[in-house]
Amino acid sequence: MKSVAHVVVAAFLVAAGASGANAQMLSQKPIVHFVVPLPPGGGDILARTIATPLATVMNRTMVIENKPGADGAVAAEYVRRASPDGTTVFFATNSPLAAVPALRKQPPYDPIADFTPISQIGVAGFFLYVNAALPVKSVKELIEYGRANPEKLKFGVSNSSSLFALAQLLKSSGIKVVQANYAGDGNAIPPLASGEIDALFATVSSARSLVESGKLRVLATTLKKRSSAFPDAPTLDEQGVAGITVSPWVALFGPAKMPRPVVDEYAAALKTVLDMPDVKQRLTGFAIEVESSTPEQMAVILKENVEVTRKTVLESNLAQE
Repeated sequence: MKSVAHVVVAAFLVAAGASGANAQMLSQKPIVHFVVPLPPGGGDILARTIATPLATVMNRTMVIENKPGADGAVAAEYVRRASPDGTTVFFATNSPLAAVPALRKQPPYDPIADFTPISQIGVAGFFLYVNAALPVKSVKELIEYGRANPEKLKFGVSNSSSLFALAQLLKSSGIKVVQANYAGDGNAIPPLASGEIDALFATVSSARSLVESGKLRVLATTLKKRSSAFPDAPTLDEQGVAGITVSPWVALFGPAKMPRPVVDEYAAALKTVLDMPDVKQRLTGFAIEVESSTPEQMAVILKENVEVTRKTVLESNLAQE
């Protein structure tokens, strides 16, 4: 991976180079358009948790621009077309920047060439849930159940992350399931609780109260370490289950060719925000494990994520639009 990292970092440094005059661009234009690929309310509260203190630290006015649709592609396309002067930034997730390009025969943008990485914000808690009535208490037991009941296990898919996680599970285990598609976790959790579907890869969302009430069971987290959201949920590695590598992330990006001084200004300010105890506490409440990065590190994260999703599409024969 070192060679990949070096190539990505080198490409990023070339794209982000700028003169001293560029460093003043943002201060001359104090209004920043903070683009969020989610509708108002719900998930975009997470974006506002970042944007509000970031505005204070940078002494800018952050205008939230909600641009939901097409798994984040609408927002990504808007940012791609924006000026790289630092007045437009993208509160991005892995969905528009990794999943969308992999699932489209003709991607609307190049996730590497068309955006400037600024910093990772964190990794979202991602879990495998089952209806409590299903007679399984571990991922291995779920796989055994699927093998004993071919094409009877009903698996929900709520977004691209859950789609990729399921595809990787099916490839690694060889089981066959019935797939039911939903628009977002919020629409998939109720059918899971009612028994309409049996299992679902999803974020915490509205599942926490259902887990606490005993209607849902958490079998595992896809993260590399246990999440504070469900500390009793073991990792897949702890259960000896390999081949599932989906870990949704959130990060800050800009349009391509954003001047390096502006990138550095954002990255430093964002690190200050992420170090604030109250911000960390709020992010933890959203099951976000705070993990900031340098712009170069975020470039590598994106590159690796793009490669994994493209590989998953090819190996799992996922249909491309």
